[in-house]
Amino acid sequence: MKVTKIMTVAATMFMATVANAQMVKSSATSIYANECDNYTRVYADYGTTTFKESEDGFSATDDNAMKGFNIGALRAFNVTGKKLPVFVEAGLEFSARFYTEDKYSDATQKDELMRLTIPVNLTYKLSFKNGMYVSPFAGARLAYNMIGKSIYKYDGESYSEDWLNGEDDEDSCNKVQIGAQVGATIGYKKLSISFGYQWDGKLYSEEDAKITTNGFRVGVGYSF
Repeated sequence: MKVTKIMTVAATMFMATVANAQMVKSSATSIYANECDNYTRVYADYGTTTFKESEDGFSATDDNAMKGFNIGALRAFNVTGKKLPVFVEAGLEFSARFYTEDKYSDATQKDELMRLTIPVNLTYKLSFKNGMYVSPFAGARLAYNMIGKSIYKYDGESYSEDWLNGEDDEDSCNKVQIGAQVGATIGYKKLSISFGYQWDGKLYSEEDAKITTNGFRVGVGYSF
């Protein structure tokens, strides 16, 4: 399974990063105050979502990415008894994506995708004496698609097509997607910026054809 392979590679990269970071810290300084404490982080991101279609061994990515935002919160729990700054993060996120085609003509198509996601990450917090820190992370994500539709407008009239509730199951996209994510958070005291890449898993499938979604994100956060 592609997501399993991605998670395996991400976990290997994460553990190598942790090992290297710990070697650097052990030769330079001790663990800083509060570095191993549990924390909560709220954040807001700019994000994109692209669609990749695969069929009969061939694949193609749609160049027209949906763009929008994410807002969410994560709670981090130290998993080493506060001996090392290694955490499991879990939280809840709301995201919205939009795309408009031919928005300057009489005929337009507007796509909307809104979802709730539960992200779970493993992260290592590498802190510095000046209050800065870097936290690489890798994890899994479970997304529930609440709204997915296209709105067509032509000559003053409009109608919509629901992606998630078609006339039968074969015409509908998945309401639940299971994926993975990798990225890093760079912070100074309570403020931070973060960036990452996510694979959202299968959105739609029919016989040998399937559509998956993925995207980039970058944003700001506040920890307490």
